[in-house]
Parts: sequence; structure tokens; C-alpha cells
Amino acid sequence: MTDAEIRLLQANAEDIFGNDIDVSVERISYQEPQLDMQSDGKTVYVRLFDPNTGTGLGGRTLNLTGTDRSHVVTNATGWAVVTANTSFVSATFAGTPVLRGSAPFYSGVRSNHYATIFALERSGDLYLWLGRMIHEALLVVEWLALLLFLTWYKLVFRPTDKHGAS
Repeated sequence: MTDAEIRLLQANAEDIFGNDIDVSVERISYQEPQLDMQSDGKTVYVRLFDPNTGTGLGGRTLNLTGTDRSHVVTNATGWAVVTANTSFVSATFAGTPVLRGSAPFYSGVRSNHYATIFALERSGDLYLWLGRMIHEALLVVEWLALLLFLTWYKLVFRPTDKHGAS
């Protein structure tokens, strides 16, 4: 349930014999964090922070796709630095675990980022590919020239018959 106001929450429990079990109820409110990404070439800077205070959330695990690592832990100021492997980088914070976390609790958040440097790098791949294609074409031309030369040589310089007749 989201956006619901809970004023009074009560829980009752019984064991299999009908005996009452003491149950305590604690209300946990989640805050929405913010996840920002910036890139400088292949280097991607990820920051997880509380948008209300601007304070970075340190020691939090982020799940990443499109980078050299699939998981990274933010430093004390909420920053993490990774290297992009693709032009599309995605970071996800799963949120504060209820059983292992402590207040304040933060909900999950996801952010995507496009590292535009890869478009320029891929053009280098195109030039490399074209260079290789030209090299391969020149090899084919060299072999064809050798074949034509051998054919010409065979036609022009026919060996004479051993018996003296040509």
C-alpha cells in the first residue's frame, strides 16, 4: 500500500494452542533517495543522496549494468566511480533492508545514463574495419595478379615437344 495514512496499527497473534503471543508493531516510513549519474568519457560517476538534505548516502550497495562491475558500494559522501562498457549504463539501489537497516529507511530507486563517448569511439572501429577490408582487397588483387602472370607465362613460353616438333 502506498500513500496511505496509518493512524493506529495493531497486530494480534496466537500459537497453535490458542495462546496469545506478544507482538510489537513499529511503523517504518521510507524516504525517497535520488540517484544521479554523470560521465566523463568512459568514467561514470554515480551519486546516491537524500534530496531533502543533499547528504550523500554512504555504504550503500548499487547494482549496475553496462559497467566493469555489477555491484559497487558508495563511499562516505555517496559517490561511486565505475568504468562504462557500453553506451547505456543503469544503476539501481534496492532500498534499505527492513531487518538489517536502521533509520532513516530509503526506498529503492533506479537511474539510467547514456555515455555518448562510445559513439565517437565506435567511429574508430569503423576506420579499423575499413582498413582491414582494404588490406584484404589488396591481398586478393595480388593473388589475381600472380595468377594472371602465371597464365600469361604459360601461354607465351610454351615448352617445346621433347621429340623436336613444336
